[in-house]
Amino acid sequence: MEKHATGEPVDDREYRQIHEFLDDEVEALDSRDYDGWLAMLTPDIRYVAPPRGFYERGRERRIGLENPYLDETIGSLQIRINQQKEALNTVAENPYTFVRRFVTSVRARRGQVAGDYRVVSNALVVRTRPTDQVPQLVSARRDDVLRRVDGQLKLAARTIYFDHNVFHTGNLAFFV
Repeated sequence: MEKHATGEPVDDREYRQIHEFLDDEVEALDSRDYDGWLAMLTPDIRYVAPPRGFYERGRERRIGLENPYLDETIGSLQIRINQQKEALNTVAENPYTFVRRFVTSVRARRGQVAGDYRVVSNALVVRTRPTDQVPQLVSARRDDVLRRVDGQLKLAARTIYFDHNVFHTGNLAFFV
């Protein structure tokens, strides 16, 4: 089970900056400004989505925990971005899907390292494929580390806990 953000609370100014960073990130992704989004990441980014445990009468069954849905670094994210920018090279995004992201319930604390913040939020991704009549919905909890680099906030780590065991999206070619 994931934990809530722990550590010293942030002040109002820091919270506003964190929230604006998350809003800017959503705007970059929703508008397909992938280079802009990439610039919001640290070079040592870890972007991970571990599989969820299956629960059976209060006991967690450990199934597939060693095989995450996503385990990305800056290099693999750059490859995915290049594929997104050239949709003709991938079946997953040809034609482009319409994606809208909603980020809510943002909780932020100061991290253990000076200039780092631990940010927990909920995300809803609405994805519409031109060939489907029903939109695809993907919800998740995000556990982020934001780091202040040269006065700017950057995403240093994201762990995504999907609320799904089975995806009806066909692929995970989008960013959460």
